[in-house]
Amino acid sequence: MPSGLLSLASMIIGHKGVSVEVIDAESAGWGARQVVEHLSRIQPCAIGVSVCSPCVPAAMELIRELRVALPDSLILVGGKHITHCWKDAALKFSDADILVRGEGENVALTLANALNSNLSIKETKSIIAELPNVWVHEKSTDPILPHPFDLATASPWPFEVLTPSLSFYLDDRMLIEHSRGCPGHCSYCLASKDIKRVSFRSHTQVIDTLEQLTERGFGSYFFTDDDFAVSPLRLQRLCEGILERRISIKFDANVRPDSLLRCSSIATLLRRAGCRCLWLGIETGSPSMLKSYGKGFDIDICERAVALAFSSAEVVRTNWIIGGPLETKATVYESINFAKQLRRLGPHVPHISFMVPYLGTPIFGEALSEGLIEVSKGFQALQTTHDRPSIPSCYLSKDELMELFKEFHEKLFDKDFFAQAPTVVAAEAKLVLESAGIIQSQHSQQYTDI
Repeated sequence: MPSGLLSLASMIIGHKGVSVEVIDAESAGWGARQVVEHLSRIQPCAIGVSVCSPCVPAAMELIRELRVALPDSLILVGGKHITHCWKDAALKFSDADILVRGEGENVALTLANALNSNLSIKETKSIIAELPNVWVHEKSTDPILPHPFDLATASPWPFEVLTPSLSFYLDDRMLIEHSRGCPGHCSYCLASKDIKRVSFRSHTQVIDTLEQLTERGFGSYFFTDDDFAVSPLRLQRLCEGILERRISIKFDANVRPDSLLRCSSIATLLRRAGCRCLWLGIETGSPSMLKSYGKGFDIDICERAVALAFSSAEVVRTNWIIGGPLETKATVYESINFAKQLRRLGPHVPHISFMVPYLGTPIFGEALSEGLIEVSKGFQALQTTHDRPSIPSCYLSKDELMELFKEFHEKLFDKDFFAQAPTVVAAEAKLVLESAGIIQSQHSQQYTDI
């Protein structure tokens, strides 16, 4: 469910005479043609498209077709890619009228006010163009990141504007936003680069939403917070509210190891509130790689964090990254050995991904300076996913990284692990292996009986 777009829609929906629709084209399986056909029937005044780096080609195609089919509509583009690559996006999305950097709630509100005042599309574009985080082709100044949006002032998600309808997601794990922003400084991450000040939705609003959705048949949730454990007090209030309302749910969330340790006093409260799985961002077992990633904590706290995670959730996922610019065979083996060492605490499920150096991150600049990304092919690196290497390291080729990726999985997911793991943990491990493409690979013989 596109919770970010629903947040923008909540800024618009209260304005009299202005209607809004959120189209989840990806989940619905719609290509550009289906989206254009749908919007051509509606003839909207304005169309906003959210763009992340891997979907740039699809977004470019969509906007080209929208421009032809709906020449009078105002087309806005935003999202992570536009935020950090706006100069590149200005060229590639030349058919769009407006580019939005950073959070877009201020743009959504300005758009709604303009449409509510019956201004023309030209006048509306002119007013939006005055916002500092907006760029239009006629503007001479660069767009800047806006002040973080205060989630405490956010309205509830307007689920009624979703296409497909809310019932479409009944078998899915629903996305829920409790906080936005991250205090970390990880060199590969855009989240902490965007919004360093963490803001929170009212825990009452989040609990109300969980209650409403649970009454409609939903029971599984994923909190989209960059760091669910960033505030022990707020997390305690959220969990206590879930228990007080007797809302029976299961939820997953991402946490930093150092943040989770600050929540040690509420570990059992988390589990009682329905915490199914904590996704713990360890990333590497190599002290040198941990430093290069700018994680801001030491390896030695991870063991305590994993132990606490087992007290807090039914399943513990540990996230790992390989393929940073300074990765060596030795540093990968440090990660493998550390992951095996953590198994003494319990059957954690390692989720292993390749480093993707997104534009705008320090690690992209590092990879570029080391000659790991060709300037002419820098944009192409963004189109990759996390289950195959997008760049070599200074010491390992892509093929060598791929072999180490497979070896990591083989050593952590052997038959002994599946023989001893609880059913819920084994099921989670299968999902990890499938998403990594390991079960279908030629190295998957040992998994055939899973």
